[in-house]
Amino acid sequence: MKIPFDIALEPKDSLPQDTRVYIEQFLSNIKMLHKIALQNEAAQKEKDKVRHDHTARVRTFAIGDLVLLKVHKFPKGQSRELCDKASGPYRIEEIGPNYTYGIRRISDHKKQASLVNATNLQPYMRPDPTRQRLAQEVQNIPPDPDSDSDSDPEVDQDDEATPSVEVEANQQPIPIPQQPPDPATRY
Repeated sequence: MKIPFDIALEPKDSLPQDTRVYIEQFLSNIKMLHKIALQNEAAQKEKDKVRHDHTARVRTFAIGDLVLLKVHKFPKGQSRELCDKASGPYRIEEIGPNYTYGIRRISDHKKQASLVNATNLQPYMRPDPTRQRLAQEVQNIPPDPDSDSDSDPEVDQDDEATPSVEVEANQQPIPIPQQPPDPATRY
């Protein structure tokens, strides 16, 4: 199959002999360069494949493992950097061919319609209990003694179930994050 460029470069019968020879040599050089470029491309692809296979790591999962599924679609109007990168957790239910897995969402037990490749899965790590304990301690910090209000009407003074957090003299209490002011009520 010839493209218009090939037809334009074919020598015409009305050309002088030396121009026709030049065009034939030019076309043969282009064909030779095209073959060399294809060989170089094939060699480079092979090098890239060897390097990728050397560093690539395929994750394998077992039935019953908890995993997160990579999110490919992000809500319109939201930044990709601020959205969740993965959803889940999911539980592996079946192992398919070529590193694919059948998964089921834990929250509503809905099965994923098709098998998912292992490159789109990552192991699920349960939340660290230390972080949860620190979050509870931040919520249980006693009120500042310098504050104007003596007692909070919502807090029951007889409640012995909440542990108090003691702060040493040289240790500063952890600040509680404050809610930003509402822009509608600011003015």
